[in-house]
Amino acid sequence: MLHSNSGMEERDEIRSRPHVPLSQLLLQYRRELSALGLADPKKQLLGAGAFGVAYAVYLGDMVSVLKLTRDPYEVLSSCALEGKATEHIVPIFRVWSMNSTKPRKNWQPWFLIHRGYLEPVGGKDKEALERLFMLHSDEDLDLWLPRGGASGRGMREKWRAEVRSEYEGQPQSARRAMLLLDQISEAVRELRRYGIDWHDFHSDNMMRDTRGHLRIADVASAS
Repeated sequence: MLHSNSGMEERDEIRSRPHVPLSQLLLQYRRELSALGLADPKKQLLGAGAFGVAYAVYLGDMVSVLKLTRDPYEVLSSCALEGKATEHIVPIFRVWSMNSTKPRKNWQPWFLIHRGYLEPVGGKDKEALERLFMLHSDEDLDLWLPRGGASGRGMREKWRAEVRSEYEGQPQSARRAMLLLDQISEAVRELRRYGIDWHDFHSDNMMRDTRGHLRIADVASAS
């Protein structure tokens, strides 16, 4: 499995390493990025995080995403998923290393990931995902619900009890939350088939594809 036991301290250390500024990176790779559909970074920006940025690009009649990242865990997971026909995970089309962005040994390099486009979850499902995330903070609640067997049934019943308590007097909302949990569990199961032990669950990491199916959007394997 691809995973990290060193937690947030290691990620903070990686985040703090010196790196080529994004503005310099965009200028340096302007020709290559333009060929991949990134012509106007400001207009095409989808979002920015601690390790990088994501842009919407249009190649033919398909919208997809270019992500510039310094997160080695996301890169490892993306390489494992590259070119795979996934059902519950954002499709990863190609991963590139940007070797010239590591001028010195202690610098953190940049990588480029071309992946599928997903829509944010909104409304009541967004709220349900946030509640599931809060319940998941209980270390006894695992996102991986094995099919069959005593352990699988036991974990599902733990979740069911917590969800019913969370949605007391709202049985329909509780059932909907459990349906979402089942979809998350399927995605976690699929990642494990590719050797990825994923713990980065929060509401913004679950998005929908063009068919409305829930998928894991950020595949970084470290928690």
